[in-house]
Amino acid sequence: LYKARWGIELFFKWIKQNLKIKRFLGTSLNAVKIQIATALIAYMLIRLARQKAPATLSMQVLARLIRVNLLHRKPMEKLFEPPPPRKTSLPQAAQLEWRFP
Repeated sequence: LYKARWGIELFFKWIKQNLKIKRFLGTSLNAVKIQIATALIAYMLIRLARQKAPATLSMQVLARLIRVNLLHRKPMEKLFEPPPPRKTSLPQAAQLEWRFP
Protein backbone atom coordinates (compact mmCIF):
# COMPACT_ATOMS: atom_id res chain seq x y z
CA LEU A 1 0.00 0.00 0.00
CA TYR A 2 2.84 2.38 0.87
CA LYS A 3 4.53 1.70 -2.48
CA ALA A 4 1.34 2.61 -4.38
CA ARG A 5 0.95 5.76 -2.28
CA TRP A 6 4.54 6.76 -2.99
CA GLY A 7 3.89 6.42 -6.74
CA ILE A 8 0.91 8.75 -6.41
CA GLU A 9 3.02 11.26 -4.48
CA LEU A 10 5.69 11.20 -7.20
CA PHE A 11 3.03 11.64 -9.89
CA PHE A 12 1.60 14.75 -8.20
CA LYS A 13 5.11 16.13 -7.62
CA TRP A 14 5.77 15.74 -11.36
CA ILE A 15 2.45 17.45 -12.14
CA LYS A 16 3.32 20.43 -9.93
CA GLN A 17 6.77 20.79 -11.48
CA ASN A 18 5.92 20.26 -15.15
CA LEU A 19 2.26 21.05 -15.73
CA LYS A 20 2.14 24.18 -13.58
CA ILE A 21 -1.29 23.42 -12.12
CA LYS A 22 -1.53 25.88 -9.24
CA ARG A 23 -5.01 24.89 -8.09
CA PHE A 24 -7.84 22.72 -9.29
CA LEU A 25 -10.81 24.55 -10.79
CA GLY A 26 -13.36 21.98 -9.64
CA THR A 27 -13.71 19.76 -6.63
CA SER A 28 -15.29 16.68 -8.13
CA LEU A 29 -13.26 13.69 -9.26
CA ASN A 30 -14.33 14.26 -12.87
CA ALA A 31 -13.25 17.92 -12.80
CA VAL A 32 -9.81 17.02 -11.45
CA LYS A 33 -9.37 14.25 -14.04
CA ILE A 34 -10.36 16.58 -16.89
CA GLN A 35 -7.98 19.30 -15.72
CA ILE A 36 -5.07 16.87 -15.38
CA ALA A 37 -5.83 15.28 -18.77
CA THR A 38 -5.99 18.71 -20.44
CA ALA A 39 -2.69 19.76 -18.88
CA LEU A 40 -1.07 16.48 -19.96
CA ILE A 41 -2.29 16.93 -23.54
CA ALA A 42 -0.97 20.50 -23.64
CA TYR A 43 2.37 19.35 -22.21
CA MET A 44 2.71 16.59 -24.80
CA LEU A 45 1.83 18.95 -27.68
CA ILE A 46 4.50 21.39 -26.50
CA ARG A 47 7.01 18.54 -26.28
CA LEU A 48 6.16 17.56 -29.88
CA ALA A 49 6.52 21.18 -30.99
CA ARG A 50 9.90 21.37 -29.26
CA GLN A 51 11.21 18.68 -31.60
CA LYS A 52 10.74 21.12 -34.50
CA ALA A 53 12.00 24.12 -32.54
CA PRO A 54 15.59 25.29 -32.49
CA ALA A 55 17.58 23.64 -29.72
CA THR A 56 18.07 26.94 -27.89
CA LEU A 57 14.39 27.35 -26.96
CA SER A 58 13.32 26.08 -23.56
CA MET A 59 9.91 24.54 -22.89
CA GLN A 60 8.79 27.69 -21.10
CA VAL A 61 9.83 30.01 -23.94
CA LEU A 62 8.19 27.72 -26.47
CA ALA A 63 4.96 27.61 -24.43
CA ARG A 64 4.89 31.42 -24.30
CA LEU A 65 5.52 31.64 -28.03
CA ILE A 66 2.68 29.25 -28.75
CA ARG A 67 0.36 31.03 -26.31
CA VAL A 68 0.96 34.40 -28.01
CA ASN A 69 0.40 32.98 -31.50
CA LEU A 70 -2.39 30.57 -30.61
CA LEU A 71 -5.06 32.26 -32.73
CA HIS A 72 -2.78 33.04 -35.69
CA ARG A 73 -2.83 30.52 -38.47
CA LYS A 74 0.77 29.93 -39.52
CA PRO A 75 3.11 26.95 -39.84
CA MET A 76 5.22 26.01 -36.81
CA GLU A 77 8.43 26.89 -38.64
CA LYS A 78 7.23 30.51 -39.02
CA LEU A 79 6.90 30.85 -35.25
CA PHE A 80 10.65 30.53 -34.82
CA GLU A 81 11.56 33.26 -37.31
CA PRO A 82 12.20 36.74 -35.95
CA PRO A 83 9.27 39.14 -36.37
CA PRO A 84 9.38 41.52 -39.34
CA PRO A 85 10.42 45.11 -38.57
CA ARG A 86 7.56 47.37 -37.59
CA LYS A 87 6.47 49.93 -40.13
CA THR A 88 5.34 53.33 -39.02
CA SER A 89 2.13 54.61 -40.47
CA LEU A 90 3.51 58.13 -41.03
CA PRO A 91 6.51 59.11 -43.11
CA GLN A 92 9.58 60.07 -41.11
CA ALA A 93 9.19 63.77 -41.92
CA ALA A 94 5.59 63.86 -40.71
CA GLN A 95 6.35 62.46 -37.27
CA LEU A 96 6.42 64.81 -34.34
CA GLU A 97 9.69 65.67 -32.74
CA TRP A 98 9.84 66.22 -28.99
CA ARG A 99 12.21 68.91 -27.90
CA PHE A 100 12.77 69.98 -24.37
CA PRO A 101 13.61 73.65 -23.67
